[in-house]
Amino acid sequence: MQNYDEELNNSKTNYFVIDSGSNVNHDDMDFKIYSWRKDLNKKLRPGDLFIYRRSGGGSEYRNQFYLFGAGEIGQTIQDNKKTSRAIIKIEKPFVFNRKLFKSDLETFDWHFKKHSGLWNNFFNMNGITQVTKEDFVGLIEYQNELCNDNSILTENEEKLAAYIYQSEQMGEFFVEDEIGEMDTFKPASKVFIDLIEANYNYKCAITSEDNIDKLSVVRIVPWNSNKNARMDFKNGLCLVDWLADAFEQGLVTYSDAGKMIISKRIDSELFEKLSKYQYKKLLMHKRYSPKKEYLEYHREFVFKN
Repeated sequence: MQNYDEELNNSKTNYFVIDSGSNVNHDDMDFKIYSWRKDLNKKLRPGDLFIYRRSGGGSEYRNQFYLFGAGEIGQTIQDNKKTSRAIIKIEKPFVFNRKLFKSDLETFDWHFKKHSGLWNNFFNMNGITQVTKEDFVGLIEYQNELCNDNSILTENEEKLAAYIYQSEQMGEFFVEDEIGEMDTFKPASKVFIDLIEANYNYKCAITSEDNIDKLSVVRIVPWNSNKNARMDFKNGLCLVDWLADAFEQGLVTYSDAGKMIISKRIDSELFEKLSKYQYKKLLMHKRYSPKKEYLEYHREFVFKN
């Protein structure tokens, strides 16, 4: 939030929720550029602040719309007078620590408009909805409240997180140790953690625990073992804390089918906790189930048989 202090203290700043499909063919790329028809909305201008929304039709999560980031409207880089379509730069990108889904927003106290309980026509059909400063600030504070890690990144780290987010969206999972002399672990982890938690509906893939304060995201192939798998959503699991610790320590692993395999080196206390779930398989999903090669790596190089 501190990155927007200047804009928030400017009484002339306008606030918006804008829809984005992150389609480069339509001159849209989340956190980089945005295109819209100026004849449908003449209020967007440099210095205004916005929050990104993915519509239900474009959502990869059960057709449920969600809010996923914020930014500042930058300078116009293309203005087509014939089509009235303009392309603007996005400044000060901020990838949300935790996506806000439609279900999360049922009780949110909107100020720009009263929410009657129905979402049809709540947001403008042209994809740009003007909201209030209270809405903008409230939504950012709300996503912080719902996540279990509020690590503050610098403005440059936030830019790097946005870049890593863009790469992941395009299916590029490779991440170098440093980019421009900046360590990538924190920005990459911020994006990866919420990606995996959202994939597992903010629940443990084994116990179904849904208390966010008790959940952790683990990489099946550790960060330092394969740069090409660092941001691959098929390389992540959302597990309850104690099970995540056991997995990272190699005291438990999983078969290709998701069946738990327990190490012979565990103590009796951990075995008692694990035995309750010994025959329960990992939650498997067609889109984000772990890659077999990653599970094979964990069994061979991390697991303590």
